[in-house]
Amino acid sequence: MLGVGWLRKIVGYALAALSIGAIVWCVVEARPVTTAVPRPAPHSPSLLETYGLQEHTPRTPPELVTEIRVTDATDADLSAVPQGKIDERLRQLKIVVEHRLVLDSTDPQAAILRSEGAFPDDIQGFTDRQLGAVKAEGGAVLAPTTRLAPVLSTSGERTTIRFTLTLLRQIGQDELPTLDLLPPTAPGAVSEREIAVISPQWVVFRADRVTPEREEAGRLDFTAHASPVRLQLAHKTYGRPDAVPQDLFSWTPVLSVFTAIALTVYMVRALGPIWWRRRSNRELVAGVGLCAVALAAAMFMADMPYLGPVILFGALPVLALRHARRVVPGPPHGAPWTRCS
Repeated sequence: MLGVGWLRKIVGYALAALSIGAIVWCVVEARPVTTAVPRPAPHSPSLLETYGLQEHTPRTPPELVTEIRVTDATDADLSAVPQGKIDERLRQLKIVVEHRLVLDSTDPQAAILRSEGAFPDDIQGFTDRQLGAVKAEGGAVLAPTTRLAPVLSTSGERTTIRFTLTLLRQIGQDELPTLDLLPPTAPGAVSEREIAVISPQWVVFRADRVTPEREEAGRLDFTAHASPVRLQLAHKTYGRPDAVPQDLFSWTPVLSVFTAIALTVYMVRALGPIWWRRRSNRELVAGVGLCAVALAAAMFMADMPYLGPVILFGALPVLALRHARRVVPGPPHGAPWTRCS
């Protein structure tokens, strides 16, 4: 029968092995948080996407009106966003783009949308190529762009097709987002677009290649042609001070340094000279110091995100186990499971 001491050592070795296995598993399975949006799977161009290549002479030229609404995102807008992505210290921005394409009721484009059922596979390529893409730059993507099914309505000889897409972004309090309105690229697409930017909580303070037709607080209307348009916005509550007051002296870093020095001195004295004479103890202190320096360097190395977890969950536990193996007395003839029966 094994004694109580042997049983404790067996349990201790088993728990140590289990801890090392859990730490290695955590390091292997760790993944950095990313905000990248998955790209849609490629597909073959359909009749809808190649509509611009068809020859068609409408009785009345088609008209394109694009309305862009920029607002602060509400809790309902962010309900589908994982909580880990939302930072309450930042601004959550919602951009809703609505394209209204008005054309003849006999235009084959409406018939293609009805018969092919292009939603949802071909809808992104169609809206970007035929109506012009809308890109939001700045900040992080909270969720992939959402595109609703196109809504068709016909009255008399005119058919209106409404396309709606929603973008969610997260930006800093002092960040100035940018909207890029790209022209349609498909042959035969509408060359002139009426664009209205409605932003009750945001100010369009910079507009490139724009001649306003209506300009007031919270609204900007203009006509865009074949060239791209860039708009830059600022929140109504955002303001930049003329000068930022700087505190030339602060006691916080001074007190932190003195506290660290005092704690180090007291720890060295508390361990005593006998403890420091042991080579294994000095090696332990040197290893912990090297790990601390490596951790401090890892904070400034963005291209090596795994260095910190490897040091915390790999190097330090191995160093501690090595020191314990050299210091803690074990059984006189090795571990019980290494004996030969």
